[in-house]
Amino acid sequence: MRSSSASILRSLWSIFDASTTGTLSESELRQLFLAVLLMADATSEDAFDVAAYVGAADAMVASFHLHANAISLPHFVSWTSASWPLLHTVFSAWMAHKCFASLPSTRSTYMAPRLSHPSDILSRGELIALSGQSMQLQDTWDRLYTSTQDGLSFNRLCYHLLGYAGPTLIVCTAMDGATFGAYCDTPWKDQSKFFGGPGCFLYRLCPNLLVCPSAGGTNFMYFNTKGVALPRGLGLGGTTSKCRLFFDEDLDDCYTALKCNTFAPGSLSLRSSFQIQTLEIWGCGGAASRQAQKGYRADTADLINKARKVDKAQFVSNGFDREMFLGKTFGHGTDAARIADDEQ
Repeated sequence: MRSSSASILRSLWSIFDASTTGTLSESELRQLFLAVLLMADATSEDAFDVAAYVGAADAMVASFHLHANAISLPHFVSWTSASWPLLHTVFSAWMAHKCFASLPSTRSTYMAPRLSHPSDILSRGELIALSGQSMQLQDTWDRLYTSTQDGLSFNRLCYHLLGYAGPTLIVCTAMDGATFGAYCDTPWKDQSKFFGGPGCFLYRLCPNLLVCPSAGGTNFMYFNTKGVALPRGLGLGGTTSKCRLFFDEDLDDCYTALKCNTFAPGSLSLRSSFQIQTLEIWGCGGAASRQAQKGYRADTADLINKARKVDKAQFVSNGFDREMFLGKTFGHGTDAARIADDEQ
């Protein structure tokens, strides 16, 4: 029989509440968060670098203080539900690994994500924090786009994003130091209407952790690269005239808003307008989604090649067009025939 998430959180809390007062100091709360982040990687064979987790633990402490004045168990359960909903699965998976790892039927409730390439933005602790938001983020993350190598170009971003048939994670670091982004539960498609589902959420990792889940609206994802009447760019939440998070087609007039009808309120960036320092997009749909993108690119290339072909036989059959556009090509033969006729 599985324990409830609340009972698992109480068990975790009791480990750090040695005095059984029902409250923790800020230092003890930081130790709790750091311990859980390290538990997430307990089964990894890689060497631990604790420094890679400390920043995320500090961001969680800062987030907790914005959520509650006292560090008590009820506030901890409430904060976890809003900001790290799968924290209990990390602890239960760690306990199962320690106690029942030898049993062949043991199935972990949490799997730490793996990256196809190193991230230029995310620390290991921040990656674990994000993986605690959705089960879909507990698998291999394929790097689809990075401004560091692909260039800060909207065209390049579109190329690497379109055709991928799974959920994606946007990660952005602004020039002012804020790190934020969005999880998108639906494959991206180029159109002038909103799409997506309630699995989408917005988030901020630095300077403190903030998660903005769906809040009842339907304007989740927006991706318009061709339309003239509506803004061209990539957005989430809000409306077509004012998204909650928006990356314009030049990637130099990006902005965020404090609230919208689709996601819970909260400030993502430190300023409403921001300049991108580094931008990454990760695919979270596994091998099948990457394979689908390869097929999409092959089909797109085939359509482009067909569009470029010209029916030369039909083109040159028209005497005027042949003389007008291909005169130099066919002129020599025409002149030779004319001279031969004159000599007869």
